[in-house]
Amino acid sequence: MGEFIAFIVQNDPKGVFDLVEVRMSLEVQSVGLAARRATRPAIAVIESTLQTMRNATWTLDETETNENTERTFHAADVGFHEAIALVSGNRILISLFEAMAQSMQHSFFMSRRGRQLRGQTSADTIMSHQRIFECIKAGDVPGAEAAMRVHLTDAARDLRAI
Repeated sequence: MGEFIAFIVQNDPKGVFDLVEVRMSLEVQSVGLAARRATRPAIAVIESTLQTMRNATWTLDETETNENTERTFHAADVGFHEAIALVSGNRILISLFEAMAQSMQHSFFMSRRGRQLRGQTSADTIMSHQRIFECIKAGDVPGAEAAMRVHLTDAARDLRAI
């Protein structure tokens, strides 16, 4: 399934938007379950991926051409979303996120270019993830779902910008 998704995202200009639509459905559900079910150790795992993103951000915004730093940032971003799926406890959601991981990382590279065109930085991405994380940590299901909707709407806006 992952190869099929990757083929569509990489070979069809509309494919990346299809991915965002699927993510909207799956991730809003996933984050709601995570907010309801999160334990302290699970929260620590999500927070760790967010910290890796923060660490990469310092270098990423300073040196726009550093591919390794950008790859680290996007891998941690994918890890953040996968960790939420894991915390949801839904094995099918977890499998779907694993199948989408490569395509998500590809779309994150594209999204970053659009975000830059819109005058946004990696710090804006971190703040969006921080809002999601704080809602999960607080057990705020509606807040987590709303924060994820905003995050994915912004991602679609970034992709349209490029």
